[in-house]
Amino acid sequence: MGDNMSQKSDELIEDREEQKKLVHPYRKYQLYIISMFILMIILSIILYNQNNKLKNYLKKKDLSVSLLTGLEKESKGTKQLMELIDVNYKCLNKLDERRNIDILKFSHEIFHLSSFIANNDIITYEICYKTSEDGDSPLIFIEKCSKLTPLVFLIETNEGYRFAIYISQFLNYDINDGKGGYIYDNKAFIFSLDTNKKYDIKQPEYAIYIQPNDFPWFGQKDVFIGKDFTRTYSSFCDYPVAFERNEKDKGDYILNGGVKKFIIKEMEVLAPSIWDFESP
Repeated sequence: MGDNMSQKSDELIEDREEQKKLVHPYRKYQLYIISMFILMIILSIILYNQNNKLKNYLKKKDLSVSLLTGLEKESKGTKQLMELIDVNYKCLNKLDERRNIDILKFSHEIFHLSSFIANNDIITYEICYKTSEDGDSPLIFIEKCSKLTPLVFLIETNEGYRFAIYISQFLNYDINDGKGGYIYDNKAFIFSLDTNKKYDIKQPEYAIYIQPNDFPWFGQKDVFIGKDFTRTYSSFCDYPVAFERNEKDKGDYILNGGVKKFIIKEMEVLAPSIWDFESP
């Protein structure tokens, strides 16, 4: 009996050992499998987050591209509109097609000058005198321009300062039997092309001074054109005297950068024609 029990016990032990042999090969991989499973979960979470970040980035990129495309289209449209306005404006306010006007360099300068002369009217400009082509003789200027009205004097100094003087009255060189004198002009003004500022006449009885066989001066020598003005410092601006002063301007001789005397590099005298069309 005891032998039988011992034999059965030995058999059970053997069975258990056999079972252990069958289970152990799988058990030793359980930790590895669990670790891989956890790692896969972590990687999935990371990939999910990265995928969301990538989607958000792509959305932002698409939005940026869309905005840039929109801005590019708007920029092209604005450029085309400005070109159209510029072309149309030049058609309405023509410069001399036969002679080149060099002192007016930008379309907005023509725009402001024209609006100051006659707002909303069409203006065409022709050169009646140009120093670099006609010389600096006042007799040539008188011959070419004295019978025209109105006139615009464009002056550019050797230092590069540019300004315009507008007069609406006829330059009568026979005034006071050829002795000279002042001409009244309540529409005269000076326009700085550099600062885009307009200075109206405040003493119209001193707007223009005519002297025999010479260039006119403007105001009470607010702007004086001297002899041999392309070679000597005979010209100056004692400004403002008869023309108004802008409250924001500081110092004197503001047309010439704070310096009184100057050499004239170029002077162009334009004869504007004002086309006044009545509204229907």
